Amino acid sequence: MPVEPSNFEFLEPPQSDDELGRIGPYRVLNLIGEGGMGAVFRAQDNRLRRDVALKTMRKKWSTSPIGRKRFVEEARSMAAVHHDNVATIFEVGIHEGTPFLAMEMLEGKPLNQLIRENYRFTLDEIFRLAAEVASGLSAAHQRGIIHRDIKPANIWIESPSGRAKILDFGLAIVDGNIDRFTHRGSVLGSPAYLSPEQSRGEPLDDRTDLYSLGVVLYQVCVGRPPHLCKTIPSQLIANICKTPESLLQINPELPRPLTDLIHQLLEKEPKNRPRSASKLITLINQNKEACDHQSSAALQIITNEAVRTNEYSPTRSDPNSVSEEANSKSGNRKLGIFIAPAIALVATAAFFFFRSPGERIASEPTPVSVKSTEDQPQTIRITPANLEPLSLKIVDHKEDAIEIPNAAIFNLMIENNADSSKLDPKRIFSSSKVVTQVMTYLNSVGSNEVTRPAFAVKFSPTRLPTRGKEKNFTIQFLTNELDAKSYKVTFELQTPSGESVQRIETQITLKQASENKQSD
Repeated sequence: MPVEPSNFEFLEPPQSDDELGRIGPYRVLNLIGEGGMGAVFRAQDNRLRRDVALKTMRKKWSTSPIGRKRFVEEARSMAAVHHDNVATIFEVGIHEGTPFLAMEMLEGKPLNQLIRENYRFTLDEIFRLAAEVASGLSAAHQRGIIHRDIKPANIWIESPSGRAKILDFGLAIVDGNIDRFTHRGSVLGSPAYLSPEQSRGEPLDDRTDLYSLGVVLYQVCVGRPPHLCKTIPSQLIANICKTPESLLQINPELPRPLTDLIHQLLEKEPKNRPRSASKLITLINQNKEACDHQSSAALQIITNEAVRTNEYSPTRSDPNSVSEEANSKSGNRKLGIFIAPAIALVATAAFFFFRSPGERIASEPTPVSVKSTEDQPQTIRITPANLEPLSLKIVDHKEDAIEIPNAAIFNLMIENNADSSKLDPKRIFSSSKVVTQVMTYLNSVGSNEVTRPAFAVKFSPTRLPTRGKEKNFTIQFLTNELDAKSYKVTFELQTPSGESVQRIETQITLKQASENKQSD
């Protein structure tokens, strides 16, 4: 239903039929959503001719000094964090007594809407979501900012990239300070996503956000938070005292490395969770590799069994093959007695697991489930040879010494130099989930020890540039766990299975932040 301008008396009168009104230099076009403290509009900045999301406060809050201060604190917190996984603030102002902030206009949906729509997340999507939110939190935590309200409604999934962005720093606190706007011992935030220490009204550190992220990932996997109570007191008690039900008991098809990681985030004691968001990113990468290894091993077992049970038939024109088949027929029959039930069991499990949500029986507990990362069998194997038209270049990076723990940021470019559509990887592998990936390797100069500090950047067919074009992308990693010295950084273009296509190198130098302070 359209919103009448009279509902927003703080707006200046509209100057054209396609707008609700004006706030300073912004043309307010339509209402995006409303919350307890204010509303968010789609607007256009007349100065730069760009669309923005304009967040304003309700009148009853804007007339309160505490309400205005909290709004300003949110804007300052968000503006202090410059990161791909945190929404960008352009401007903060006050129009006729109404505070507003202008932020980047995001296309896509909030995560809570996707969950309500029973969107079926792939394993890759779950791990990517975890890594990107953790990366955004890490950037905030490095600035001394604790979000305190991580929940699906505050995580935006961009379209079509699928990138996650953290929204709404309205409850953030800076440098571990006590919230100046609430009474001591009071509890703020969405009850189902509060950490135990937050539920008790205790002092918080970065690990409270990691607990809330664990709740979000739990809900992504099984469709609900670990604890969901009817009243706030009972919810807080459950957060503090009740152990979450095992994810594997709810959905046995979930891979154990993923469930173990989520349950580690949900530990009641902060000391038992990952010590930081940057450490969590490392754990996410390790657990994803473990899941990928398990999937590859299971596929190999099934493939080998299929060959041994003669599902793969040798060429009949080869007399040696016919003779070998005849000699092994008796043995295959005996082996088939044991293999057939195993394959039937796998097929049965796959049938129940990969049915769409609408086909599930009512007794099944999980409205959201993990689907296969390969929707269709691939007819052409992706090899380094058929990815040769793709090339990688470094556009620029900060060449001055980087102060620990700041992030090392590299701007890269991937080019598609295919001479014809027949050689274009974007077209050849249009049905693949991933066509190529870029891995980052780091080793100190003069040493053979290599680490992988950054999450793999994967390119789907839609993300690849079209033939004759290029696309820029960013790779960054934190330096807080690295020593102050020079490093060689290698970016490797690979097939999805890890075969090398191209390697490019650069170098960075890290130094302790205290060096600048000492020189001052």
